[in-house]
Amino acid sequence: MIAARQAKSFRIALTAEWWDLPLNPATRDAEIEALVAERRADATPALRRTIVTILSRTAAAAHDIGAGLCAEYGTAEEGQLVGASLLVTEAPGDLSRADLEALAEGMAAQGFVGPADPPLAESSVVTLNQVGRAIRVRFDPQTAGADSPAIGSDSLRLQFFVPVPGTGATAVVTFSSPALTGHEPFDDLVQLFDAIAGTFCFLDEQGEQIPPAA
Repeated sequence: MIAARQAKSFRIALTAEWWDLPLNPATRDAEIEALVAERRADATPALRRTIVTILSRTAAAAHDIGAGLCAEYGTAEEGQLVGASLLVTEAPGDLSRADLEALAEGMAAQGFVGPADPPLAESSVVTLNQVGRAIRVRFDPQTAGADSPAIGSDSLRLQFFVPVPGTGATAVVTFSSPALTGHEPFDDLVQLFDAIAGTFCFLDEQGEQIPPAA
């Protein structure tokens, strides 16, 4: 049997509306200041400082949980500001030999992925263009109330659980968008998230893309 090529890193394609945040604590703050100065040169100094503070806190939190990528999305649609986040993290558990359909059905049956998660709207197995089969789960925003979880219930969340070649780990690609007005274009965002997830791929030690498992 030929051993699977071991993934050392990953790549994902983002559109111009996304801010790919630096995560290295040694250079993070200076790089974020430079990024904001470049992309929001039209903003007042006070507004730029506020943006830098928010992005620095976001990047620091992502680094603290071991994220390999943290990106923020912002655009205006029909006069409404639409924001979203992307995190790529790693979780224990080898999905490469698992029955993904059974896992997805189990998630759907229990109605959530973890005890702090909002109710699960969808759970299925999909094929991503660059990495092959993955579990895709969608959480829809829930109206606050006694039966609604306190954590994450006010956000759309779309997650992909992807086996990492040759490591026995699982990559978790998480997109989210807050429900601020109740009129967010969530269906359009889900299409965007799915399209971006389709570009996710693993790279080997030489930086070459690892093809999906046969």
